Amino acid sequence: MTILPKRKKIIAIVGSSGFLGSNLLKYLKFDYDILSISRNKPVDPLIKWLRTESLFTSEGQTEFLNLSPNYIIHTASIAHSKYKADHKSKLYTYKINIKLTEILSELAIKSNINKLIYISTAGVHGAFSPKDGFISEASPIKITNLYTHSKFQAELTLIKSLKFSNIPFVIVRPSLIYGPGMKGNLLKLKSFVSNYPSYLPFEGNTSSRSLLGVRNFCSAISLILTSSSVDGRVFLLSDNENIQISSLFSLAYASSLKSPALFNGSFFLKHFLKNPIINSKLYSQFFQDLVISNGLFRNETGWEQPFNQTVGLIESFMS
Repeated sequence: MTILPKRKKIIAIVGSSGFLGSNLLKYLKFDYDILSISRNKPVDPLIKWLRTESLFTSEGQTEFLNLSPNYIIHTASIAHSKYKADHKSKLYTYKINIKLTEILSELAIKSNINKLIYISTAGVHGAFSPKDGFISEASPIKITNLYTHSKFQAELTLIKSLKFSNIPFVIVRPSLIYGPGMKGNLLKLKSFVSNYPSYLPFEGNTSSRSLLGVRNFCSAISLILTSSSVDGRVFLLSDNENIQISSLFSLAYASSLKSPALFNGSFFLKHFLKNPIINSKLYSQFFQDLVISNGLFRNETGWEQPFNQTVGLIESFMS
């Protein structure tokens, strides 16, 4: 008797050409068949592909249903500063960040998928954590910009759309994610240390940040796919360890083969930037804690962080 190989389950990764999606694709493709939904076609010809924009059409939605994915991981979003706050950009942000989430929720119900995982952001809780404390799932929502507003609205859209269905879903709010090919503020830091002298007034700055390695992120998502205890829940996600701003700058400089020389001018820079006329955003980024608790997720799943943060950051800055 011929024994046929067991058919792999199919995961639709939405935003699979982006930083998070592309890493998830590489991490999961050995255990699952992948349906890539993205702007750019995957290099691997064996991976099925749908263009993201096609999901806004009835033809594209029909094709999605015919491909019969078992899971959806929704990572697509408009996040970075190249999309300004003009009317046209706002409409496009809401289209990708909110309307696409609504469409995917409807497709999840029609295809009766096993689970929908939505990647939101810890930023919905604000730009910094309470003094001498941390952000948890019980912390209040504090919207600070167009991006976090659209991500939180997408969360509400997802919950409302799936409320009366039997489709399991999980909302993940990750901290700032690092890894080779990273984007956003950590990419700006990498660029900064490559172009400017390594003399900065951060010695003595004890402000801390929670970060998340992209491989740690992938391992957590892999666990969520097979865990029923997380269904219908919202989780913050970060590495177990936090890092001080001064240590982050030192790592960045060391990775660029420069010798960091941080001097103790933090007190003066702190009060200079605290003036709202100067740059209150930079003040928050450099001198206020943004510490996140991953305790709920660890307790519910038994997740153990597989990759070391310091090693991961060095790899990220050197890539």
